[in-house]
Amino acid sequence: MSEKKRYIVGCTAPADWEYIHELLTQDGTLDDNIPTEAITSDDLKEHSPTRASYLLTDEEAALVEGHEKVLYCHIAQEDFSPPQEELHATPQQGFRQVGITSQYRRWENFNLLTTTGGNTQDYDMGRSGFQLLRHSQAEDPWWDGTSNGGRQVFDNRVPRYGSGKNVDVIVCDEGFWLGHIEFYNPSDVRDISNSTTDGNGDPYIFGPEDMIEGNVLNSNGRCYALDLIVDAPYYIDPDFFNASPGTRLETRWDGTTVPVSSVAVNWWRNNTTTYRSVGFTTFGTANVSTAYNRSDSNGSNTSTAYNSTHGTQCAASCFGRTQGWAYNANKWVLNLYGSRSSGIEAGFDAQKLFHQMKPNNSELGTKDPTISSNSWGYRAVPSSSGYYFYQGAGGVSYTNGGNWNPYSSSNTRPGFQRYVGYYGDYFGGPRMKGEMLPNSMTQALDELIAEGVIFVGAAGNSNQKQTSWDHPDFNNYWNTGVGSTVGDNTFTEFGLRVYPYSNRRGFPQHGGMVRSGVGGTVYTYPVINIGALDDDYASSSSYKERKVNYSDMGNEIDCYAAADGILTAKNVSGSGRARHDTKPSGESGFTYYYDNKFSGTSAACPVACGIIATKLEYNRNWGWQDVRNWLRGENQPVGVGSTMARMESNKFHFGVDSNTAGAGDQGGQSTWSDVNSLEGSTPIVIYDAPTGNEPGTSTGSPVIEGVKVFSGDGMEITGNFTISYE
Repeated sequence: MSEKKRYIVGCTAPADWEYIHELLTQDGTLDDNIPTEAITSDDLKEHSPTRASYLLTDEEAALVEGHEKVLYCHIAQEDFSPPQEELHATPQQGFRQVGITSQYRRWENFNLLTTTGGNTQDYDMGRSGFQLLRHSQAEDPWWDGTSNGGRQVFDNRVPRYGSGKNVDVIVCDEGFWLGHIEFYNPSDVRDISNSTTDGNGDPYIFGPEDMIEGNVLNSNGRCYALDLIVDAPYYIDPDFFNASPGTRLETRWDGTTVPVSSVAVNWWRNNTTTYRSVGFTTFGTANVSTAYNRSDSNGSNTSTAYNSTHGTQCAASCFGRTQGWAYNANKWVLNLYGSRSSGIEAGFDAQKLFHQMKPNNSELGTKDPTISSNSWGYRAVPSSSGYYFYQGAGGVSYTNGGNWNPYSSSNTRPGFQRYVGYYGDYFGGPRMKGEMLPNSMTQALDELIAEGVIFVGAAGNSNQKQTSWDHPDFNNYWNTGVGSTVGDNTFTEFGLRVYPYSNRRGFPQHGGMVRSGVGGTVYTYPVINIGALDDDYASSSSYKERKVNYSDMGNEIDCYAAADGILTAKNVSGSGRARHDTKPSGESGFTYYYDNKFSGTSAACPVACGIIATKLEYNRNWGWQDVRNWLRGENQPVGVGSTMARMESNKFHFGVDSNTAGAGDQGGQSTWSDVNSLEGSTPIVIYDAPTGNEPGTSTGSPVIEGVKVFSGDGMEITGNFTISYE
């Protein structure tokens, strides 16, 4: 027999309690559900007519609980209560999938399917790479401290607080194949094995259970993404296009009514009533290229877009149906650079004008927030010989000795430059970034950010240390002459002049830069700067998580996101990992679709952008500083923010913040040779941390769903809240 404990016994009616109390306190009771020996009450609770506290063993309590007149019998809350922190109000958290799905961390573990359907297990229907499950929580669910970490495949559901609803997300890149099945509505796809139900006999839904189908122009459109240049003019200025639908409008392949491409382009380029409604003639223009068209930039259900591998992957990683976080956002793409693009400066102007001119949200009465994802950047191969200037010291000569290999004995470049660009961004030599001199393009980006658009950028794949203004490495640079200053020897990146700083942000990472303080020595950078998280672990450091060897690092990196080997939509068929979902029978075009591996800070950026969009959903007035504060856990209510995302050293490989130039470190013997080192950056891994404004928090709109409440002594609930049930 176990020891006596304090149990609360309660009944529905006072008469029932009096009956049970009398039986419990008697010796020799013959009732089957009442102990035979008398039970002691240590608290009769005279203030309550239906309950009291009794000293019972676990076995006696189970017996009493079975009596027909007993409503409950449970441990007294004073003696067995949850931790205090568990009683804090928490956000309303749901799941993106209807049923369990496969969550992979390692690319090598993805099932290789055949075009005839291959492996069609239910749990693999909505499979995803580690960009979802990893960022649903602060710590890595795959990590086990061994070489086996990351190899397991989890079959479960991914929880999430938000989905990006009522947020305009613009993915800026090259072309995008919007005809890929990843950008179809869940109701417009089917299983390639022709199965119509999951393992429980329920209809299988290929996508999040709460996904909003269609797009902002057509709730019934099969494709849920739109193009900012050729579609947004109709969203902004519908009266102009509806005034002459026969010449200004057409039907997109998915059933969405959209502008004729040339008419939309002219809408951006001109601000007269010939091309716009009168109410939009004062906003100015964006000089987008006349070559911009829907076919090249977006493709269709029967053809891929021009040069669209990278852009398709970025869009899927940001707001893809099975692969992105912001699946309920207003989804926009922008072909920003390349021969058939808008042009970068014009693309910046178009985003700013879109933010200014777009209509208010009809339900919320204000304009939706705008966030821009940018997985691109300027860089160039530095001079193969010259002089380096480190932490204020005079020029020291160096040469690569005709060999860029950092481990070559002929290469005398210092350690802080030696490993830059070699592992990730090598194109005719290791490329690196410099701070761009002001020009019209940088000003266009400055204006875009000043207007309130949150700009998220890929930090870069050069393994280059990016530091803040108060870091000793901030003014490090290289030059061709020993006596020259940093401003005397600018070099070019894709034709534009940049300073030869070694450890500052490049472009567009330094977009919106503000200089303040005495002599303009304080630099503030509004761009949210994203580094790359490796899918593998540091074998030389107890198999801890780590940044990828090519990812930029340093204390100007705001956070790290899943990047190396995530699973995203592939822009052509015939290779990669075959998908389980396809179009309904009878629709022309492709029959089978594929996913493929995606790596680099190019992958990390849209993943992080999608997560941030889910935070803007409940924080519509947030600016870039609010986003950064949330990432750092600063200026946030207790219990929210991403403080817990600052990984501990026993789980994440930190490395050291190198404080020497690393001269003469041939063979990689200095700390700079640790290409997985964070070099002083805070080990923040972005995750779905609450902000304090989600439904269910003390400051949000509290809704508690599916709650089971147990009555008991000592339990108190206070505050304004709503309990709903179905």
